[in-house]
Amino acid sequence: MSEQYLFNFQTKYEKEYIVKLKYEYENLNEIQQKINWVYDTVDFFKQFNRNIELKIFLGEYAEKEKNKRFKSYLYFLISNLYWEEDKKEASFFYIKKIDPDHYDLEYNSQSIGYTIALRVISMNVPFRDKEYMYNLLLKKYSDMIDIPYTAYELAKLYKTNLDIEKAIETLKYIINFVNNSKNVEDSVNISEIKREVDFYYMKKNWIYNDLEDLINNIKYAIITKNVTLLSNYVSKINFSCSIYNKSLMQQWGWNQLAIDRFWNSNIVFSSKLEDISNENEAYLKTFNWGFPQLTTWYFYFKRVNYPYDKSIDRGWEWAGIIFGDMF
Repeated sequence: MSEQYLFNFQTKYEKEYIVKLKYEYENLNEIQQKINWVYDTVDFFKQFNRNIELKIFLGEYAEKEKNKRFKSYLYFLISNLYWEEDKKEASFFYIKKIDPDHYDLEYNSQSIGYTIALRVISMNVPFRDKEYMYNLLLKKYSDMIDIPYTAYELAKLYKTNLDIEKAIETLKYIINFVNNSKNVEDSVNISEIKREVDFYYMKKNWIYNDLEDLINNIKYAIITKNVTLLSNYVSKINFSCSIYNKSLMQQWGWNQLAIDRFWNSNIVFSSKLEDISNENEAYLKTFNWGFPQLTTWYFYFKRVNYPYDKSIDRGWEWAGIIFGDMF
């Protein structure tokens, strides 16, 4: 074994204590005895601010240790030292050396598995490592975490990896958990989660790849006064109607609008989109609606960002109507 860590210890006491630690280690058999020994070791090195030497010392003992349980504990301590120094990449390197079968070991009266999981999900590490740790928290440490929040973060991780099927299953788990639990913390927007799950199972035939096709279909339905046909082109998730007023923003849904009460025989559509339109949002001005003092309506369209389904991703949906002249 290399003893390079000895060179920085100058006093006779320091060097004798190192020899004492080495001798004690050779005579230890029980895991708890070894854990007590390593606590003494850490305290000794830290009192002289020898973190570098401590990592070398523990690393050399970890490499030769035959007891897999204690070996994992030593690797955790080294990982923890790097974590305290904000060297997360090095900390993660040693976390990967720890056998998950020994995550039940405790450090500072807390399971090392719980500590490891919290740290890994906060790191910039491979997807599979984060996925494993989120599931570990949910399955093994559920009494120590906010379950809906943690599961929602896992769902977001799946979506980042474009695995929408697992994301939806996780969101459904959240809904079921909230529905069957009392006094759940309000850490997630359950209504938004339900909308996301509903959207996944919808046919989504109101979304068009070509905005011009969508607008032409809407025009035809209005000209022919076919409200049933027009309803097919309305966003089933995001549609809202509002009066443009700087001091008031009251909103209605499509069913509340009852649009057929307001169309006259000569609804006029602008020949072009408004100048404020861009690659993600579009506004079409329309005239002659039978809405007292609000005869000008703007149809609002927006892009759909849904990379999990290439057939609709970056498509367009009719997302709302704004009553009144915006300009």
